[in-house]
Amino acid sequence: MSQHISLHTHRLRAAASCHAVASAVALLAGCAVTSEAVDLDDGDALASRHGALIGGRPVDPDQFRSTVGIGDACTAAKVGARLFLTAAHCVAVGRPNRSMPPPEGFPPNAGVREDYLPGAPLLFFWGLDADDAEQAAFTIVQTSIHPSWWQCPLCQDPILSSGAADIALIEIAEETPDIPEARLELDTITPGAQVVKVGWGCEERTNIDADTLELGRFKAEAASVIVASEIRHDNSPMSDEQLALVDASYLVTAGHAQDPANASLCLGDSGGPLYLADASDPRIVGVNSNYTFMPLQGPEDLGGVSWTDWHTRTSLGALHGVGQWLIDLGANTVGGGVGG
Repeated sequence: MSQHISLHTHRLRAAASCHAVASAVALLAGCAVTSEAVDLDDGDALASRHGALIGGRPVDPDQFRSTVGIGDACTAAKVGARLFLTAAHCVAVGRPNRSMPPPEGFPPNAGVREDYLPGAPLLFFWGLDADDAEQAAFTIVQTSIHPSWWQCPLCQDPILSSGAADIALIEIAEETPDIPEARLELDTITPGAQVVKVGWGCEERTNIDADTLELGRFKAEAASVIVASEIRHDNSPMSDEQLALVDASYLVTAGHAQDPANASLCLGDSGGPLYLADASDPRIVGVNSNYTFMPLQGPEDLGGVSWTDWHTRTSLGALHGVGQWLIDLGANTVGGGVGG
């Protein structure tokens, strides 16, 4: 690993403007998953006006279609009849500036933003492109943020301070029969596992104005899980304790900055599922959360392309009991001696 990697991490933040989360998902009628292994096309048929992942490719019409865009800010996945998985930071209130005293009663509403409270409408995209007809608004019944996210309400980086799980579940009132359901894998995933990154976010750089973010198209790219130590280099500011917390809570994949054959997460990919590579059996093992970057290499380097990407683990063995929390909320799970 390069000796010039800095521990420059950012959560894949939702757009600063409070749009109802990403575009409405248009459910494709009869969109069944295929019985074949993942085979990602180069997608020449779709224009690259805007979209998801840096270096990813448009998804085939019958692959990983449990994935949806929500609002103009994040990605999610259907993991129950009315349950959608996303990142905590997509739905949580912002943390107070460290130089300011926290507001009384912070965080309000168990840390859930007003536009994700019960009764609020949420716009979904479930086609292949945000311009597709497959989109609609659904009514939120409940948004549940994993409790570790607010274990330290004033911590500016809850991941490095406590290994907090950047994960949330949104329950909606309406049925969505045209969106297929994926299962959450409870078994522990180890380095070398073949996975697929997906998302609806931007395609060029993360260092754009989040207020201008619009979800574009559904993209994906094959990847493999790497050891967590690859996020660190000699003289890295990340301590051994912090690295252990990240490893216990997150899966790590290599970004586009390491190799052009890799894809990097981008703004709007937050909350997107990390799938195992078998498209015939869509199983989710992580949730898009965070990333690290190389320092700029010169005046022509525009930056904003990740070196590593971080995905919240869904397994029973994950820190803070994430797997059991998902079971208790009624998510569709498999493995871990629980589901079949």
